[in-house]
Amino acid sequence: MATYVRVPTEEIDSPVFDYSSPFTFTSANASYRSINTYSPGSSTNQLVSSSPSSTRERQLNLAEKCFLRLLVFACYACIVLTAPISLFFVMKRIPQYERIVVFRLGRMQPIKGPGTVFILPLVDRHLSVDLRMRAFVVPPQFMILSDDAIVEIGAEIRFRITNIRYSTLHVKDLDASLRVLGRSVFVNNLTKKCLNDLQKHKEDLTRDLIGTLNEQVAEWGLQVVRVEFSPLRVTQDAQHHPGLSRLLGALSNTFDNPSKAVAAASSASASFDDPIEQYLKRIKRASEQSVCFKDVDGCFCLRVNRDGQTREYNFAVQDGHVQLEPSSRSPDVTVTICEDDLLKIFSLELSPLGAYIANKLDICGDVQLVTNLGSALKSIKHTSIINL
Repeated sequence: MATYVRVPTEEIDSPVFDYSSPFTFTSANASYRSINTYSPGSSTNQLVSSSPSSTRERQLNLAEKCFLRLLVFACYACIVLTAPISLFFVMKRIPQYERIVVFRLGRMQPIKGPGTVFILPLVDRHLSVDLRMRAFVVPPQFMILSDDAIVEIGAEIRFRITNIRYSTLHVKDLDASLRVLGRSVFVNNLTKKCLNDLQKHKEDLTRDLIGTLNEQVAEWGLQVVRVEFSPLRVTQDAQHHPGLSRLLGALSNTFDNPSKAVAAASSASASFDDPIEQYLKRIKRASEQSVCFKDVDGCFCLRVNRDGQTREYNFAVQDGHVQLEPSSRSPDVTVTICEDDLLKIFSLELSPLGAYIANKLDICGDVQLVTNLGSALKSIKHTSIINL
């Protein structure tokens, strides 16, 4: 015989669609519904339930922590059982200027030191960090400055570690990386300067260099404290234009004194067109008034390159006097040089020997004769007769 039961009037099954919203605002202590909320009190119709994979991941992390703690406890137990012999291997004395960075099973521990620290065998790997000021040398570098001067200069850079954690974790090889960076910043900063800045404003250059380096190495936990330049060696002077000042002077005379404009312009034009002839004439007058050329005896041929063209100047020195008249005697020395470098030699800004070493001139003949000529020009440097 069949048994009949009363049909319940309330709805047992949950609705197919959930019309509630996870963005329901209520008190701060309420349990918010979210796809990232996994709580035992969640309703049966919550949007996403806890997945078995996430539960296994939490169990794995917990098991890993338990295993690591068990391994560390085993190390401590071995140390206690083998004491006091084991204490000689696990106790380390750290001086005042040093710190110890400990990695326990790959995880960084708090910085230790100074004093006596405890290092576990097998599970701890430690690195010593020296906090004293250190230095490295940038070798002398050849560089071309902004005014086309060629110089050779180096530096000594002193630094110290200010953040042990950054210096250990953010850079692999601290010394090598800092050397490469210091050399690059050193060259890039100085090539933007001129020769006058390197000779007279070294303190400003030092401050700029320290500031630029500190901006780069701050994330490495370093601080550049001091930069000292090595002695400056000038291979090529700054490229000046000797005719520019005379041209500006002629223009100034034109506006200040129009009555003498024509004479000043013609004089400046004559001097500007061929300054080498003007120098040779003044050197001739200097030889007539002094005995500086007594050790020079020979014929010279100057092949001067100007704007892609070569022009020859011949003169001779005999009995201490310079002769500009053409001579039938073949030249003892033939010098090939550009006009700017020759003017520097005449104005004593560049020595003949220095130009020869820097490959700025080509000498065919007696090199000693050219050296004696340079010494004669140098001996009359205080006379105004040689200056334009």
